[in-house]
Amino acid sequence: LLLKLGFDFDPPAQTLKTSTWDKRLEELIAFKAENGNYDIPQNYSEVPGLFNWLKFQKQEYRRFLRGEKSSMTKERLQSLEAIDFDFFAPEQRPNLLSAMKKDKRLARKT
Repeated sequence: LLLKLGFDFDPPAQTLKTSTWDKRLEELIAFKAENGNYDIPQNYSEVPGLFNWLKFQKQEYRRFLRGEKSSMTKERLQSLEAIDFDFFAPEQRPNLLSAMKKDKRLARKT
């Protein structure tokens, strides 16, 4: 019956990746609502994998800034910026600013 209705049993991989990414974003938003920040402990057991997902997003953001191949899209970046997510720990910000001043490519992308 589902085949007759045109049901796709093999949705495109990108759709699955996007829906997983969106689910993780919702979990991140819920974490901040409960804790007041995005400082997810490495051993956070309420949402297994959220710490690693967030760490990966930060890595992909850095790759995106450097113009390297990255799973970070403009849409994902906008979604994270919309919730005021800070991609860098406070102690990393001075290094980022000095790197941006040295590398004109980074300065243009921010």
